[in-house]
Amino acid sequence: MSKTRDGPGTEILTDGRIAALDRGAARPEGWASRALYVGEEGARNWLAVVHEPGYPLRDPDALALRANRAAAIAALRFRTLVSLGPGDGSADADLVSALAGRPTYVAVDLSRPLLEAAIERLRPLAGPVRGVLCDFEDDGGFLGASLRGHAEPPVLYALLGGTLGNLDRGERPLLETLRGLMGPGDAILLDVPLAGPGWSAAVEPRMRPEAYTPAFRAFLVGDGAGDASFEERVRLASHRDDQTGAEVVEVADRSSGRRLLAFRRYRWDAIIGWLAGLGFDVASARSAFAPPTSAFGMGVVLLTKA
Repeated sequence: MSKTRDGPGTEILTDGRIAALDRGAARPEGWASRALYVGEEGARNWLAVVHEPGYPLRDPDALALRANRAAAIAALRFRTLVSLGPGDGSADADLVSALAGRPTYVAVDLSRPLLEAAIERLRPLAGPVRGVLCDFEDDGGFLGASLRGHAEPPVLYALLGGTLGNLDRGERPLLETLRGLMGPGDAILLDVPLAGPGWSAAVEPRMRPEAYTPAFRAFLVGDGAGDASFEERVRLASHRDDQTGAEVVEVADRSSGRRLLAFRRYRWDAIIGWLAGLGFDVASARSAFAPPTSAFGMGVVLLTKA
């Protein structure tokens, strides 16, 4: 484990295996969406996506996310917020503002530029601000070792936006890792992308190449992906996950068959039951769906250790 400082009082704990990717090391086997975020280009392309005016989760009031997050943690006190996949930190800034006091903030990501963006945004709002550069999906214990001595309990772990639905390895490995790290009073806050009563593959925009914005196309396949080249380069398919019941849209490279990204839309009742089956108590569960068809929604779930 190495340590670097990127600002006054800011420490980034660094997994050397992940830092090596920025120096040209080969991507680990099994990486799909994780590979998209690596380096300056990956971070720049992702920030271009989330900063587009039409990005659905950019507005914190969209689908009642702000209100439902605040309701989930109301009357609870956490001394540390650990954000897994913070993006540019905008959702975390909203969350910290809803927490009592000035909690310690720990951003965890495999992209150093995204870590730096989140840290810069949260520094005026939180207490001590730190970063952990690692692969939280498969970190070999690095995350837990980094948090010891840096995350004062009780801890709120957060996976906000679409993070849960985009994990390469699925939900179970990460949630089981977090459950093993949790102590008394700790909790996990999840944003849960939902497929509502009106959902079908026919109305799913991620199944239509023309629905991908230029910024999202660049994020997936690189700059210069025009309409024709994007449609020629990717294959879109959907299926239902046997374990969680989620509706899964996979974007794959057409020539190699390699998966680039998965979007999971969960069924509300099914995912709540599945989470409880992992050994969590569902302390709060609220959802909202987009009118008029209720095809898409977002849920907010607070988990504690059973």
